Amino acid sequence: MFEYYVKEDVVLSKINAIQQAILQLDGGKYQKLMDAYLYKKFKYTNIEPLGSHTGTDKVTKGIPDSYVKLENGRYVLIMYGAVESTSYEKIEKDIRSCLDKKKLDIDIKEIEEIICCYTSTNIHIEQKKKLENILEGVKINLVGIGTVSHDLLSKYPTIASEFLNISIDTEQIFDIDEFISRYDKTKVNASINMELLHREPELEDLSNKLKNNKVLLIFGKSGIGKTRLALELARLYENKYNATALCIKNNGQMLYNDLKYYLSDSGEYLLFVDDANQITQLEHILNYAITPPEGINVKIIMTVRDYARDRVKSIIHNKLTSEEVEIDILKDEAIRDILIKNLHIRNDKYLDRIVDISKGNARIAVLAGKISKKNGLAAINNSVDIFKYYYGEIIEKQFHDRNKIIVAFIVTLLGPFEYKKNRLAVEILKDIGIYEEEFYKICCELNENEIIDLYMDKAVKISDQSMGDYLLYYVLIEKKFINLDYIIKKLFRTYKCKLTYVLKTIMKLFYSEDNFKYIKEQVNSAWSSIEGNIEKFEYLKAFYQFNEEKSLAYIKKKIDLMDEENILLDYSKLKERENNKLISSETLGILRNFKYSNNYELALELIIYYFKKQPSEARDFYIVLSDSLGYDKYSYDWQYEKEILNIECLWKKSNGGLDKNITLLLLSIIDKYLEFETSCTEMSTNKSFTFITFNLCKCEGLEKLRKLMWYVLGKLYNKQIYRKIINEILVNYNPYCKDDKQVKLIYEIDIKYIIKYIFREVTELEFIQCKILNQLKNINIRLGVEVDEVLNRYKNNKEFLIYNTMVDDDFNVDWENKEQRKKESLYNMVKFYTEDDFIKLFNLCNKVLNEMATREYWEFEESISFIFNGIRENKQQYISAVKSYLKCNAPFNSSYVNQVHNLIEIVGFEETEEIIFNYEYKLKNIWIYEYLSSIPTERISIKYVNLLRSVFEDGIKEEYPQVPDVQSIKLYKNVDENIIYDLSLKLLTSNIQHKSYAIKSFLGHRFEDENINIILKLFSNDITILENLYVDTIEKHIDYDGKLFISLVKNNMKFIDRFIIKLIGINDRNYHKQKFELLWEEENYNELIQTSLDTILSNEVYVGEYKSHIKEIFSNNTNTSNTIKLRKIEWIKNYITQFSSDKENLSLIFDVVSSTFKESRIELISYFLNINKDVEIFKKLLFFHGVKSWSGSEVPLIEDEITFLEQLMKSINSIDYIEHKAYLKDCIAHKERYKQDVLVREYLEDQDLS
Repeated sequence: MFEYYVKEDVVLSKINAIQQAILQLDGGKYQKLMDAYLYKKFKYTNIEPLGSHTGTDKVTKGIPDSYVKLENGRYVLIMYGAVESTSYEKIEKDIRSCLDKKKLDIDIKEIEEIICCYTSTNIHIEQKKKLENILEGVKINLVGIGTVSHDLLSKYPTIASEFLNISIDTEQIFDIDEFISRYDKTKVNASINMELLHREPELEDLSNKLKNNKVLLIFGKSGIGKTRLALELARLYENKYNATALCIKNNGQMLYNDLKYYLSDSGEYLLFVDDANQITQLEHILNYAITPPEGINVKIIMTVRDYARDRVKSIIHNKLTSEEVEIDILKDEAIRDILIKNLHIRNDKYLDRIVDISKGNARIAVLAGKISKKNGLAAINNSVDIFKYYYGEIIEKQFHDRNKIIVAFIVTLLGPFEYKKNRLAVEILKDIGIYEEEFYKICCELNENEIIDLYMDKAVKISDQSMGDYLLYYVLIEKKFINLDYIIKKLFRTYKCKLTYVLKTIMKLFYSEDNFKYIKEQVNSAWSSIEGNIEKFEYLKAFYQFNEEKSLAYIKKKIDLMDEENILLDYSKLKERENNKLISSETLGILRNFKYSNNYELALELIIYYFKKQPSEARDFYIVLSDSLGYDKYSYDWQYEKEILNIECLWKKSNGGLDKNITLLLLSIIDKYLEFETSCTEMSTNKSFTFITFNLCKCEGLEKLRKLMWYVLGKLYNKQIYRKIINEILVNYNPYCKDDKQVKLIYEIDIKYIIKYIFREVTELEFIQCKILNQLKNINIRLGVEVDEVLNRYKNNKEFLIYNTMVDDDFNVDWENKEQRKKESLYNMVKFYTEDDFIKLFNLCNKVLNEMATREYWEFEESISFIFNGIRENKQQYISAVKSYLKCNAPFNSSYVNQVHNLIEIVGFEETEEIIFNYEYKLKNIWIYEYLSSIPTERISIKYVNLLRSVFEDGIKEEYPQVPDVQSIKLYKNVDENIIYDLSLKLLTSNIQHKSYAIKSFLGHRFEDENINIILKLFSNDITILENLYVDTIEKHIDYDGKLFISLVKNNMKFIDRFIIKLIGINDRNYHKQKFELLWEEENYNELIQTSLDTILSNEVYVGEYKSHIKEIFSNNTNTSNTIKLRKIEWIKNYITQFSSDKENLSLIFDVVSSTFKESRIELISYFLNINKDVEIFKKLLFFHGVKSWSGSEVPLIEDEITFLEQLMKSINSIDYIEHKAYLKDCIAHKERYKQDVLVREYLEDQDLS
């Protein structure tokens, strides 16, 4: 959490400067300042000035100085008075003059309000009150210089900058209107001060998404109106939620201090970040959404171009979850409306031409409209012409010579970079004939002309992204000042991302066949000069789309050289970690991009050829074929042609199922393609993903695909080796998507071919086939599809009918009555069962358990419980059922507690014992433990004690040991006082895999006061054994609240040693924090803490680890009381006193202080200085935590440290501390220098944002 503040001395200095500047204005400039101020403050839209000459700063006489006509027809009169100090009498005179008919001939009833401004600071409360009530029925609003100066500082800094030449900030943050004004003033921007048209649906969607998310990322093609749409969204949000909307437009300077300044008052804020990929230190802004100052809530809207969004998205997702919305181009009628309503172009020829060349791009349409109005229709033949006319004219006026253009191009190409250190920039420019000194000089000139941003006289970047885009095209394509192949060779190794961005930009914004042909030639020219295989492959990854045939040939050669693996795939592992879409194969990473290329069939064959060579990488192939080359947002438009091709090719290569590995891959892909609603991922260049979810839509192509897949499954179903897999596919088949109509349409296709190709000829149904047919029948009923007679064949299988009663998946029964219906159905099924019938039933349960894993586990568990409860009154049948159950290995064994108690109640202890012991079954020991724990005290004998010992010894040998809860066998101590001791010792000395798990079960899971007392009593004579048990199960997270722990400590303080030593060994501090907190609550806490500290320090662990353990002792949580906090502070003070001259111990304790008691650092440092004034020891104190971490920028952390050092300096003012203050002064200077270095470093870290 950062500390946000505005330093008071800076604020006061700025206010004084603003007030002085106002008092120095002449009358006309003062009135214009106040017009601008009142326009903003009261949101007026029609201030009419009367007191100044139009177009000059001269003052004219008149009443009032300005006025506003309101919608109700009444007036607001504005009197500015004189700039010099104004008396009460002068203000009163100004107000009364508004009623002087000689000066202003309107009735008092027409006056809504009189605003009277004054620069005096001597108007007293009683005078102000008198002035405000001077005219009955008219509101008097007095605006003094104090209010104005504070408002200009905190709310309207651009007015202070424009009228008073006082910079409040770096002029990167504006309100909505200021942002629009600044945007439109920039010569290289198309105007956005236009009515937003035809974006109502997008606006509603964005509003809903912003309401539910902290960050909203709006992306889309350049020029489609993202900025204008985002501004409208910001204005809506501002009005609806009474929020303050702040718009951010980067000019290359640091935003950190500006953000601190503007987000200092509590309230609701909305930050709009335009062209987020151009923003310096974007993470600063995100930090405000994650950890805003107290009382402040921040939401963020960002815009970014589609081809530049990957890096921005990854920065956002490293910090928090955002909502991303893609904005599409506008329709033709929308473009026409924009031109008609905003530019008043109504000539159909002009409109048709602009609509044709803009292709839905609002910016190009507006630019084209302006150019056509100025230069005629002939000036706009294509989008390149528009950029040329618009930006070409700017280049001619602003740059003057070729060298300036090339320098601006280099800044665009490589920026941001340190222009005096980047040797690549210097090298490229030198090759062109521009040397270092001229380069530096031109950078300064371009910065003065606001073409580039020069940050801290070190780093440069282009100021306007659109201008930079055109420069890339202008230099590389239009004028060819520099050969593109030269740039490719120079940039490829160290600026590959930049290079890719440049080519994408040109292709997106300035595409033509000639341009593509030229770029392709240049890329291939650079590519052909590469000799090393590694670099050739890097070129292939970057530029494969410019020479697909060459790329595929290279990949084939690479695959040819691979050894062919001889392994057989496991189908179950093919889809492991399916949600992880990252693949390890770079070759597949290239091939998956060929889906919509002319060479896709070749690429697909290479993928399968590669798979045959390297089946061990099957998971990568599954991800590529199921996701990258599977359904996407274009599949419907292509009539699912590519997905059909995938299945056809795999089926052909499988050789009808003879190639098992390809067949298994094919089955996994079919399983995926059978979904009705799917999510695909769009891969970003930085290995992040965008997930897109959509449903399939019926069409001729989809029916062809579904028919093909069911045909393939039908053919393979006849091969026994694939039948189990296909059954699993059918069991998991789930017709669902949000569009119910499409679900039914597609399912009707599926069920037709499922019956035709798979089940039509099957007469003797297996159990699993019955299950599938029943599921399909239920789907038919749910979707209202006619049930084919084939689907009812499951009714001929008695075993399945039993299963169906057990799971009761009849969806027509409402949930409220389902349980009662299920109980009745189960009872009716078993009420006449014999022992043989029960054996068949429980064998079926085992079959389900073994074949279907735990899919129906809960249903069967519940059903078995219902069966036993239902027949309980029929004692003979109940006993018969229990015996059958145990004979069949007790499947779904969860109701053993009830059955043991029922047996005891029905047949008594002896017969229950006989039944339980008479069979071998799974988890038999827990039945025995339950039986033994149920025996009353008077019946417990040495026989049962010995039985308990025997069962216990067998139980701990199981893979997962079966042991009783020690409290459940407490009565056995009455017969054998050593029983608890012996069983505990057996556990402690056993060499079993899951010992700590067994001990945790033995001690139990509940440690309330009552349970703890019982446990302590049970181990009263063997407390050391209890301590050993506790220590050995620490890693299993026993005793979270620490109640048993503190009881053991109270009994034996030395237990702390053993506990801490074990804790250090397993390095699991976080879970056990609460236990240390309890030590502080004890009366002898001083001794307990010292013991803990000594134990940690006596262990041979590295410094960082023992410091971490010590900090846990002193750490606080939200429940730590003030009493405990004070105890900790006092303990630290005593420690400081004890070791006041020991540098090592002082360093240790102040490291604790710096991480755990930051707010008490100055108090504790002052405490130390009162004891020891030695400056050398003072220098060894750790003021700040040794391990630092931050999110986003390191700058806030450094500033916090500087602030602390300044506060510490102020706190030590005695002559005894002169050397200390000098040392602190040096520390501050060092941190200030370091901060400057970090600012530049972090500025340059954003160079890959494009």
